[in-house]
Amino acid sequence: MAALLCILFLVASHEAAEVLEQTLEHELKQSAAQLAKGVEPSASNPQIAVRAVDADGRSRVLFGRWPQGVHVLGEGASSVSLAFASAEDYLLESDALAGGGFLEARIRLTGFVEERREQLVQIAVSFAIGLLGVIAVSVFATRLALAPLRATTRSLESIDERHLSERVGTRGTRDAMDRHAEALNRVLDRLETSFGRMAAFSADVAHELRTPVNRILNQADVALLRGDPGGAMESLTAIRESADEMRRLIEDMLLLARGEEGKLALRPERLAVGAVVGDLVDLYRPTCEERDVELALAAKGEALELATDRQLLQRAVSNLIDNAVRHTPAGGRIEVELRRDRGGAQIAVSDSGAGVPEAERERIFHRFVQLDPARGGGGAGLGLPIARMIARLLGGELGVAASALGGARFELALPSGGAGTEPGADGPPGALGVPS
Repeated sequence: MAALLCILFLVASHEAAEVLEQTLEHELKQSAAQLAKGVEPSASNPQIAVRAVDADGRSRVLFGRWPQGVHVLGEGASSVSLAFASAEDYLLESDALAGGGFLEARIRLTGFVEERREQLVQIAVSFAIGLLGVIAVSVFATRLALAPLRATTRSLESIDERHLSERVGTRGTRDAMDRHAEALNRVLDRLETSFGRMAAFSADVAHELRTPVNRILNQADVALLRGDPGGAMESLTAIRESADEMRRLIEDMLLLARGEEGKLALRPERLAVGAVVGDLVDLYRPTCEERDVELALAAKGEALELATDRQLLQRAVSNLIDNAVRHTPAGGRIEVELRRDRGGAQIAVSDSGAGVPEAERERIFHRFVQLDPARGGGGAGLGLPIARMIARLLGGELGVAASALGGARFELALPSGGAGTEPGADGPPGALGVPS
């Protein structure tokens, strides 16, 4: 607005200067016409002085008081110079005569400066009024524009850990504030889901740890009541087994938490995947024979090599085989298949158990989920979540589908390039043991 008013002032000054120039030009033409008729020119404006200069440079004042030793603005003076002229300055115009020589006219800028001062006062008043108007409109518009933000802030202030279901209201305008509120609501959805998972996880942990702790306490009470040194060994054995179960559960939970937070150390190396899978099949074969379950290996990529972490790969595959062993009834069959897949490797573990309903194929990868605990043969429901976490940590994926054997088929896909996540916080070597 200030720049616009400055331009307006310069334009007004220029217009006023043009009026002065036109006045001087009119006076010069009138004087030239009178001289041509042999009549002595007379002044029509007392503020104007006119003199005649002949071809030899001699001059005479025709009328008015010709100023000497003053600052004169010549013809074509700029608007800027006129805008800053003083009341003591003069404006000059000239016009050529027919017989040679020329006429000069000068006018003092006193009236022009007074008019300019009035314009400045008017512009200053207009600027002050306009500025106050702009401030008033800006304050009103800003408060109106920020009203949704203040409402959002009040809504957020009312949300705490006890009211995570509350959401920020939207107006349905689809403007920037509505999109901001929707983004906040999505964040609140994720927070509510995370808090729900934490609460469920805490309850599940308490439930899973309660059983071995109760067994330890019961065995210790029985040993104390017996008072029989000979039965102490039996009680200590049972206590140790329960404590070992608790240790494995805690290690699994810590492993899963570190992996999901990206703090699990990776030690990639060039591995012959066929040899790793073959060793695990040999490790589980005696257990399968005891359960009257046939365990077969179909390795179509024995020479397949990948750059990956050996212990993590062993842990993921062993969890899949262990899951298949626990869910396959006597007389059943388990097949472990290794083959190349898009430059990487796919390790599939199929069983002839009850299978996984399609609606539950994602839920089984959640912590502590057991579709049929009575037939689970033990376990805390952490094996599959750990296997999927490791698959993704290594840059691959783990999914489940129906098996041709009638049960479930877990497919672990690994890329040829190795791990997809940078190593996190280091951990002790050998922390990822393979269950036997």
